[in-house]
Amino acid sequence: MKTTITYKGTLNGVHGLWCGFKPDDVVVDEEITVYHADEGKVFKKDGELFDCVVLKDGEKIEDYEEIAKPEESENKGE
Repeated sequence: MKTTITYKGTLNGVHGLWCGFKPDDVVVDEEITVYHADEGKVFKKDGELFDCVVLKDGEKIEDYEEIAKPEESENKGE
């Protein structure tokens, strides 16, 4: 698993998001941690699959299981 910090804030009067880097003069309002599943894997929680996860209040990354990405059928829907 890899993590990226996204910064939500203001730079020179402009509101924005900066993913994985923080400009020197940005005024940060919020830091958001994004968890990315390793290549060929996904996160699984309650039967749902996710490529990446942003935790909500009370959640922990341990609530998600990182599993091998299921192969998609070539004849999907048939």
